[in-house]
Amino acid sequence: MMNQWVEQQRCGYWMDQGKLVGLVGGLSQHTALGLFRAQAKGHKRFGILHTDQHLDLRIAYEGFTYSHASIMHNAPGIPQLERIVSVGIRDLHA
Repeated sequence: MMNQWVEQQRCGYWMDQGKLVGLVGGLSQHTALGLFRAQAKGHKRFGILHTDQHLDLRIAYEGFTYSHASIMHNAPGIPQLERIVSVGIRDLHA
């Protein structure tokens, strides 16, 4: 799964070297859950600044549980995540 690869191979690699890792840009929500999980391993608590036009709160989208449209639905399952602030939302579809 792509999120596992991002968590273990990419984000984990850089975080183990003391680097601050984040995602910026289009389509990053496809791999964001891997980053969030990697952050949870490295921090007791953290928050997310979610900049998007959509809330991305769907349970699943077109049959995919971990789709771009469900990333913020899945993120609160991470215990270390304390807060999500969403900015730029124009569509409130859950």
